[in-house]
Amino acid sequence: MRLDTEKYAYSVEFMCGRLGVSRSGYYDWRSRPESATAQRREELKLLIEKAFDMSDSTYGHRRIQAQLHRWGVAAGVGGRRGAGAGFIYRREWINLSNT
Repeated sequence: MRLDTEKYAYSVEFMCGRLGVSRSGYYDWRSRPESATAQRREELKLLIEKAFDMSDSTYGHRRIQAQLHRWGVAAGVGGRRGAGAGFIYRREWINLSNT
């Protein structure tokens, strides 16, 4: 989370004080390259979005995972909330009223 973007109303100095970190530590962290895990997650996110878009937004996580497997990507995508794809879950309607 970058503290110096326009969408945040507080200064870096204020937020660092609240979080209990030094400003120099924040700027050091900000200048570090993205971790391998973060890079992998971003690549996976793009692949999930591509598979979801190719299915006309109808695939759920099982079909997305099968598509990724066909593409040679080993990943479990069940329940990935941050993936950006709003999976559609279709349930059969059950009328519970007795009227």
